[in-house]
Amino acid sequence: MRRRKISLDRGEVKISDIDILYTSISTCVSVCLYHPTFKIGGITHISGSRKNDTTPSGRYLKTGGFYYADKAIPRLLELLKEKHTSIRDKSLELVVVGGLNNEGPISETLSELKKYDFTLIGYDINQNLHRNVRFDTAYGIITVMRDIPFSIHKKIKSKIFYL
Repeated sequence: MRRRKISLDRGEVKISDIDILYTSISTCVSVCLYHPTFKIGGITHISGSRKNDTTPSGRYLKTGGFYYADKAIPRLLELLKEKHTSIRDKSLELVVVGGLNNEGPISETLSELKKYDFTLIGYDINQNLHRNVRFDTAYGIITVMRDIPFSIHKKIKSKIFYL
């Protein structure tokens, strides 16, 4: 079976058991969930906040899609459970990436995640950075490539989470 590289745009939620899922974020947030037994994972691209949000992506309310944490995270869980009905929250490993200064999407994402019993494996949040998130669902590896905003010459060390 051929592996694909699948890009996520704002407001999207995708799952796979073989493909590489990736997205680019700055003030937005990616929630990655992985089931180590079933070898299936999924990712979100949360870009909005329903409360006071001063981040660039939060200056307008979006309609349709899964722009908000309270819609994206339940949808991600629903898609995973559609594939394997025996999946439970506690069996899912969690990585959270993105956000800026505890405002906007990251604040609401962290509040939403308190409703679940996921196993937190890692996070890379609350810094003024652009990030590229790459989730290799076949092997359970999440790579976060970090850039200083507006600088293509200064790289910050990438983070890799082995799920």
